[in-house]
Amino acid sequence: MRMRFTLLPTTLLPFLILATATPTFVLAQSNEALAELVACLDVEQDQARLACLEAIVVRESIPAEPSSAPASVAPLSQPASPTVPAASTARPVSEPAARGDSGRTAVDEEGGPRYVMIVDAHELARGNMRFITDDGEVFVQIYGPRGSRYPPVPFSAEIAVAAMGSFFLRAEGGPRGVRVRRAND
Repeated sequence: MRMRFTLLPTTLLPFLILATATPTFVLAQSNEALAELVACLDVEQDQARLACLEAIVVRESIPAEPSSAPASVAPLSQPASPTVPAASTARPVSEPAARGDSGRTAVDEEGGPRYVMIVDAHELARGNMRFITDDGEVFVQIYGPRGSRYPPVPFSAEIAVAAMGSFFLRAEGGPRGVRVRRAND
């Protein structure tokens, strides 16, 4: 019996899907913009990397005026390193934040990190953590190391604004920072 090798429609289908699924905006990008994106991804610090990526998104999302020719993309300089507070054993704990008309707290407007006291931290069903601050804000972990490897409550933590409405929460004496979102909006 002789075996014939034929291309079945089931073997061609995944290839055709992959071949036609390449987004046109990726094909239209210049090599400079892609090199800039790769350079941003190589940045080690979380906040600096996100600031670099957000700068690219903001610059690329601004529509070009119809009367002008498309402007060339200027290379993004290396983002400045985030300000690191002086190392000390006793970090200041923020006062309860006054909520304005919008219901947001000072962590949204400041842009810089603020220090809070976590009064409750417990593990949720899938291993993510839920943190409750001394002023009643609730943050739920959305990315980072799972499990309860945090110091016993209450503990001091630093919260900084991240991308797309999320925050970085870095516990003093805990694992590396985790990405959290506000749960009581």
